[in-house]
Amino acid sequence: MPFEVEFRIKHKNGDVRWVLARGLRVSSPEVSPEVLEGYIFDITERKQAEEMLESQLDEALRFQKVTVNRELRMKELQDEIKALKTGRITGVENEDN
Repeated sequence: MPFEVEFRIKHKNGDVRWVLARGLRVSSPEVSPEVLEGYIFDITERKQAEEMLESQLDEALRFQKVTVNRELRMKELQDEIKALKTGRITGVENEDN
């Protein structure tokens, strides 16, 4: 049965490292107990890059939301100005009328 799993480990110097473990569970009458054979790869740089990209995406989405809200508010203000100019706001008289 092949396996692949990503997890964090703490290095003896205290650093946290991300690793990818890939391998197989080996079981046979000659091998008791069952053992795992495989490789462990340090993927810390990849995980850091993924985290940075996720952070940048979150920031871009927040900026997009703010921009959309500003554009909506600008449209509202433009509509209000247009209404003022044409005297369509209740209780406000246009000087030209």
